[in-house]
Amino acid sequence: MDAMLPTELWLQIHAFATASMSPLALANTITFAPRYQDLSNPFKHIKLFRRVVKSFSLVSRAWNRLVVELLFQSVVVDDDFPTVLEGFLKERPHLAHLVRAVYFSDCRFDYNTAVLRLCPNIEVIVLLEDVTRPALPIAAFDPATHLLPNSLPQLRHLYWTEGSLSTGLLLPLLLASPQLHMLFAAESSFARYQRPALQLSSAKVILKRLSIGDVIGHRHMMRAVLGLNLSALTTLECPPSLIKQAGFPERLPQLHTLHLSAFSGPIPFSIIFARFPALKDLAYGVWDQFTPLAPGPSSDSDLDLAGIARQPLLVRLTSAISLRVMKKWDSIEDHFGLLLDVRFPPPQRVVLYGAWDVIINDPRFLGIRTALRERGFVLEHPEGNVINGE
Repeated sequence: MDAMLPTELWLQIHAFATASMSPLALANTITFAPRYQDLSNPFKHIKLFRRVVKSFSLVSRAWNRLVVELLFQSVVVDDDFPTVLEGFLKERPHLAHLVRAVYFSDCRFDYNTAVLRLCPNIEVIVLLEDVTRPALPIAAFDPATHLLPNSLPQLRHLYWTEGSLSTGLLLPLLLASPQLHMLFAAESSFARYQRPALQLSSAKVILKRLSIGDVIGHRHMMRAVLGLNLSALTTLECPPSLIKQAGFPERLPQLHTLHLSAFSGPIPFSIIFARFPALKDLAYGVWDQFTPLAPGPSSDSDLDLAGIARQPLLVRLTSAISLRVMKKWDSIEDHFGLLLDVRFPPPQRVVLYGAWDVIINDPRFLGIRTALRERGFVLEHPEGNVINGE
């Protein structure tokens, strides 16, 4: 190690080198992923992260000391956790203060809450469902014995899957986390889980980002999050049905990014453009149904778009299924006809994600490309390759 460089700078260099796999870095990075990809788990590369970080220790003794800080930055509550808990976090409090991201066990809430009590600087909590887990000992959350700290002042990102073993824990976490600004919320898919009503309205968090998990079976969670303060939302990932739920805010003036996970009913574009006047980034699926744009005010589902600021949009269209499978060319014409409609806020860029090759190469798509080009729209792939610019 260069003696001229301070330890803090070397830590920053190591953090930069592992940013693409670090749970802490991934949680703080806003990246678009089509619905067929999963960004709901910042710990998805934790094994690779640990291998790379451990390789740094082979360079020198000084780097070995830095490795300890990086490794304890992200903790996983798994089969090996009792050793970490008893041999490190309890015996060496300075190591507990290094922990900033924790991946909860979905069946050992005694360990999960122990981490919260010992580690005061946690910024990221991830609780996802492990559908392949073996028959491990189970410890459901018990508020009488699994005591929580009064405050989690650093917690900013919460990825949460509500299940039968976690019942009763989500609300106390929200109450203890005044700085929380990002929530990923989902529910257990296990059929045996009887979903109790969730009441979250007493939490004082002001969310900036909200993401709802796959729509199937998550209606309880959708209703629960509507009890939170959503007035400052800037980014929303959800099924269209959330926007039409009773209790959804009539207007979110700061929301600029909307990614729809769909397959849950038609997309109400008229309502979307009326409620989100600052919208700049819109993503949805080309095979999804949508409600036609309203020519004028007639009902709650057909709002008038007159007077709404029409700022250029970035539209991300996903196609998770090939046209060879869907065989629904009408859907292609409908969606691109929507983009060309004068009532639709003009998209400067239309980015195509997924299985588009068959569609783009179809002779019937030539007229669509020509119309988009004449309107000044740029049609491109995610890598930036322009499709209709020739």
